[in-house]
Amino acid sequence: MSKSPTKAMRRKSVKPRTDSQRTKEAFLTDLRTRTRVAIDILSHHSSQRRLEHLLRLSQGYLSRLRARVSNQSAELVANLAMLCQDPPQRLAELEDFWALPAETWPPPAKPATRTARSPHRYYPRKPKGITP
Repeated sequence: MSKSPTKAMRRKSVKPRTDSQRTKEAFLTDLRTRTRVAIDILSHHSSQRRLEHLLRLSQGYLSRLRARVSNQSAELVANLAMLCQDPPQRLAELEDFWALPAETWPPPAKPATRTARSPHRYYPRKPKGITP
């Protein structure tokens, strides 16, 4: 009487990972590492609970990210990285942002400067086709 294959035996027969799977795994590992470092840096300047409140995250989410239980988005990692550039100043700016009444956001647009205009006015595009 033969037994059905066990879970361990079935796992061994899984196809080898492709390059795209390895790339995705490396990307997720990089995000996790960056998240953990950013949370450690920001924890010196603010509690994780306060940080979760400022970033409008659920309570305990940063702890789950730091423990690598949950997966984070690249956008969240980018926001954490910006906060890490100058934590006291950036955290204060974020608090000020959330303290603003909704009617005052967005701030009035600044007038365009010469450098803010399209560079094509000063540096016209080359015609497509034949290139010298």
